Amino acid sequence: MFEPCIHWVPSNNLLQYTAARKLDPETHALWEEKIPVDELPTWTDMATFLHKRWQTLQNVTHAMVTKTPSTQVSNTKYRKNAFAVSKTSSKSCAICQKHDHFVYTCPLFASLSPSDRWKEAKRAHLCINCLQPGHQVQQCKSSTCRYCSMKHHTLLHFTQIHQAVTGISETTPGSSQPAVLVTRTSNNRSPSPQSRCCSTECVFLATAIVFVRNSVVSLIPCRAILDSASQLNFITTRLANQV
Repeated sequence: MFEPCIHWVPSNNLLQYTAARKLDPETHALWEEKIPVDELPTWTDMATFLHKRWQTLQNVTHAMVTKTPSTQVSNTKYRKNAFAVSKTSSKSCAICQKHDHFVYTCPLFASLSPSDRWKEAKRAHLCINCLQPGHQVQQCKSSTCRYCSMKHHTLLHFTQIHQAVTGISETTPGSSQPAVLVTRTSNNRSPSPQSRCCSTECVFLATAIVFVRNSVVSLIPCRAILDSASQLNFITTRLANQV
């Protein structure tokens, strides 16, 4: 489309052309859509369009800046809620896997014997003093057993041990399991003292009832054989399993 020479202003068209080349692609496309088909725009039309476009971009930028703090606040609330949920889930029983009670109030745990309770506490990696996870008995600051004041939970107390302590004078010697020593000697060596002691003759040795602490710091009564000439120490399989 050509403009009649009588209406053509060189400075006006040149200014529009120069300004249009400086526009970004999106603004330039909007300007081309606004140009009338049947007439040429003036510099006043272009200046009015650019002013409205500038106001639109300013309003959009201001809206994006004011929206950022609300997003941060919502994220903060979400983190607080997540922390509250994780804190509530820590009240879970490691024995029955329920979330409404602790281990020391668990009915299933209370129905077990003290030895089975100790095994379940060890299986769940719980502190044997407070029955809580996350630390060992050496770092536990909770109160000790109400019966013997040792560092284990009252539910893990073995009452039969203390009954044996109080009734030691009435305890009769129990049958002990025999321990057999087998030694091997070379042909050019004389038999060791241990092998010479192994004979079929009966020998009477003194015995005594002693108490051994196991891994849960509880006392286990056992009978010891006093042999001043013994060079080795023996322990029965039953006592080794209890310790």
